[in-house]
Amino acid sequence: MSVSASNNLAAGGNMDITGNVNIGGDIYVDKIRRSSDSTNTTKILLNDEVLKLYAGHASDQVVQIESSVMTVDGNVSASGDIYSLGSVSASNNLAVGGNAEITGS
Repeated sequence: MSVSASNNLAAGGNMDITGNVNIGGDIYVDKIRRSSDSTNTTKILLNDEVLKLYAGHASDQVVQIESSVMTVDGNVSASGDIYSLGSVSASNNLAVGGNAEITGS
């Protein structure tokens, strides 16, 4: 079955898509969430100028990215080089498999 719209397409409920979605323009959303029937889900929250990533339980924020700051709640690992122009903070370990260049403290 094929559905096409030359103008607007509005869905009042859920839309389930089992194939590919090809979009030639912009998508405007403030939250992307994996569909799940449990309380453990992964989501990306977009609000104003902050990007937040949640993994595990929907309230467990693990990464927050702002214009000059990236905050990680947990371990950070990189297999290449990390060049920090702003600030990076990790509440646990910061492991770098390559070179780390840090300006500041």
